[in-house]
Amino acid sequence: MLNPLETLGFGSLWLVVLVAYSISWLGMLVYLTLNVAFGMVGHLNVEPFGRRFATLLAVRHVATSTFHARHHQDPDHNFGFYTLIWDRLFWTQSRRYTEEFGRLHAD
Repeated sequence: MLNPLETLGFGSLWLVVLVAYSISWLGMLVYLTLNVAFGMVGHLNVEPFGRRFATLLAVRHVATSTFHARHHQDPDHNFGFYTLIWDRLFWTQSRRYTEEFGRLHAD
């Protein structure tokens, strides 16, 4: 669950971006669609992708249900929503992400 200040921050950021830049309805539609899709997949509590997905070069930086579920089990790791890039750069990605891929519940 998001902290109310975090929610206010996200909403404020949206308003700043909308005021500062020209609005593209297509761009907003694509962003909002991706946001809802990632939010739903992240909270499925089921991994829709096979174990190999976490190792494929083209998509191994995409956040998955496993990635997000592990964040809820260990709040010190896996902060990314769309990608794993920042977690890899700042060493906050769980070191066991790939080996635990697909196991959403604590073993």
